[in-house]
Amino acid sequence: MFFTVLSIFPEMFDPFWAHGIIRKAIEEKKILTSTINIRDYARDRHQVTDDRPYGGGSGMVMKPEPLAGAIRAAAQTMPAAKTVLLTPQGRVFDQRMAQELASWPGWFWFAVATKGLMSEFVTTWLIMKYQSATTCSPGANWPP
Repeated sequence: MFFTVLSIFPEMFDPFWAHGIIRKAIEEKKILTSTINIRDYARDRHQVTDDRPYGGGSGMVMKPEPLAGAIRAAAQTMPAAKTVLLTPQGRVFDQRMAQELASWPGWFWFAVATKGLMSEFVTTWLIMKYQSATTCSPGANWPP
């Protein structure tokens, strides 16, 4: 099974892959993991991935162009994988969901720490939304 995490902070996943049951699964080649830096697909020299909400308001939103570029790059390496958004508004991740996801050939995981994504982007690219946690965790975006 293949896991690719799309993040603007891909280096924060290195310790996650290096410890515990995830490390053991990687060593035994039960799973393959990778990260893609969403900033690599930003078009400006500062690699900006967020913007102000259209029409104003507080907070920031993820620009769709860098995220779409990162998903396209991930899809080239794993064409059959599905895209999963980790969000508090998603379905609760439980044993039934784990069994469903285990049948998939691979996943692209991403979480948006800004105010959100444009709804058109979500309907175009997204397969599933899952809760990243049912309790608070650092940044609320750490994988389940």
